Amino acid sequence: KSEPQSPIRPPSPTKQHIAISPTFIDTGNYSESDADWQPDLAAAFASQRFFFSSPGRSDSIIESLKTTPLPPPALLDGTVAIKKYSRDPYKDFTFSMREMIKARNISDVKKDWEFLHELLICYLSLNPKNTHDIIIRVFADIIVRLLSSSLCNHRI
Repeated sequence: KSEPQSPIRPPSPTKQHIAISPTFIDTGNYSESDADWQPDLAAAFASQRFFFSSPGRSDSIIESLKTTPLPPPALLDGTVAIKKYSRDPYKDFTFSMREMIKARNISDVKKDWEFLHELLICYLSLNPKNTHDIIIRVFADIIVRLLSSSLCNHRI
C-alpha cells in the first residue's frame, strides 16, 4: 500500500519532465551601450506558443482537423531556449533562473520586479503546464532568497 504523495514534495526522480529555459548568450561584443540594454520580454510572450505533446485521437464523433505545427516562440535578443529532459526539474529550473538573474546583476526585487515578473512569464510560456507548479515554486524560493539577502544587507 503506497502513501499518498504530498503536493509540496518535488516529483518522483524517475519521472522525466521537459524543461525549456531561456539562456543568455555571451557574444563577446559587449560595449558600454549594451549596459543600458533592456530585453523586450513582451515580444517573447506575444508570439505563438508550441508544446511538446503530440496530439492524440479525439473522442469526438468528428475527427480532429490536421493542424500545421506552430513556429517556435520568439525569444529575447541574446537568449536561446534549451530543451532538456530532466529527472530533477526543480533543481534544473533553479539553476537556470539563478543564471538569468545573475546575468542581469539583479539584487533588488522591488527595483527589478518588472524583469523578474517577465522572466516568470517567459518560463511559464515556454514550458508545458505540467511543469508550471515547479516553475512557480522555484520562482517563489528565489524571490524569498533575494528579499532575505537584501534585508540582511540593509541591516548591516
